[in-house]
Amino acid sequence: MDYLLLSIALLLLFLGGWGVSQFLSPTLRPVSFVERCVLALLLGPTVLSLATFCWGLLLPGVAVRWPLTILCLLLGGIGWRHSAKASLPTNPPATWQPILLTLSVVQLGVLSIVSHLRVLGWDGLFNFEGKARIAFLQGGIIPWQFFTDPTRLWQHPNYPLLLPLTESWLYLWLGRPDQAMLKIIGPLFFATALGLLYLGQRMSGVRAGHMLVAPLALFGIPLLWLGDGSASSGYADFPLAVFYLAAVIYLVEFWRTGATASLWLAGILAAATCWLKQEGLILWMSVMWLAACKFLATRQWRFGLKHWSLAALPGIVILAGWRIFMRVIAQPGTEEFMPVTPGNLRDNLWRIPEIAHGVVSEMLTLRHWGVFWVLIAAALVWLLWRRSLREWLPLALAVLLPITAYASVYIFTLFTGHLESSFPRLLLHVTPTATLLLALAFEPASVDPPSPAT
Repeated sequence: MDYLLLSIALLLLFLGGWGVSQFLSPTLRPVSFVERCVLALLLGPTVLSLATFCWGLLLPGVAVRWPLTILCLLLGGIGWRHSAKASLPTNPPATWQPILLTLSVVQLGVLSIVSHLRVLGWDGLFNFEGKARIAFLQGGIIPWQFFTDPTRLWQHPNYPLLLPLTESWLYLWLGRPDQAMLKIIGPLFFATALGLLYLGQRMSGVRAGHMLVAPLALFGIPLLWLGDGSASSGYADFPLAVFYLAAVIYLVEFWRTGATASLWLAGILAAATCWLKQEGLILWMSVMWLAACKFLATRQWRFGLKHWSLAALPGIVILAGWRIFMRVIAQPGTEEFMPVTPGNLRDNLWRIPEIAHGVVSEMLTLRHWGVFWVLIAAALVWLLWRRSLREWLPLALAVLLPITAYASVYIFTLFTGHLESSFPRLLLHVTPTATLLLALAFEPASVDPPSPAT
């Protein structure tokens, strides 16, 4: 019975995301079944958690299970009707596709076993699952008193709520908190990442023989499987990396084709990172800055400002709304960084060599990354030497910009050893995106990408 109830909860999440995805999918090209599925798996938790939070603001004493169930069914029905004429690909599978499918199944099996055997990490247990448990006991809504209670500071009340409210949705259908059942979230996001890598490589024109490069690269990263922030830890870092990967894939498509629908979808997915974790602000800013550079490069300022503003609007609404909520309820926050001022910058410039050394040392830590970042550096050099880096400049910058921004923030840290304890998790945010560079390093300098619907 537990597995049936869990399946119903996940199906409703998928239906809600499926319905929303029908209105956000690119319209100028065929959209494959895989693409619709990965969008549904990302947009479902986003829409449901935002709806749960808004419901709690308007009707804080009313349980959310059945109203949100109706919402998911309505969205799913509308989406199904909208896509009723869509058909699955009919061409026979290529010889490499069964190999890729087998590799994906093996990875998901390994991750499922690892997730089952290990306990949730500190943040996964006390910050995200803990909030999900509180929400479950209140009918799916986190009470306002939680955010103003000074004894709850260790649970970081200022963290955004996409993950805990999604977890509480599963608890509501199970009828009880169950951490063992909750561990399915990690494999689900990993499956979404594999689907996105397949989609991103197809959209980028990666040849069949090289489609295994990105999934194999994920297989060789120890921190992706075990440790704080990994897909099995219950932390928000790996889901954040998956959302960012999706946003960057559509950003690259917009950069190459100029399709504004892809830009809007990139903006929405990047905005979801802001609702998932505070570091999502840097990821969202990276995506929007790269989108602005595209318009500036083509000198389409008036046209670009309109579409860029529409793409940036979801992120602005989420960031501003959450900040206003925190300010209105007078949440007693904890400070981990000093104010970003010219004076503090001048006083802490001495930290830059130490930070640079720490960043490089972390990237070369074999027990965390193996040789992954060495391969990424080699791929960048190879693309630059082959003079094809310019073609994939937005993808390269989507990896380098967040790393640089994350490292720069430690200039203002208030804690000794802050970089060593948190930077490995920050690198995870761009790791799936970086795997695409490895696959592209094997490709010719100029490619004609096939339709992702094939």
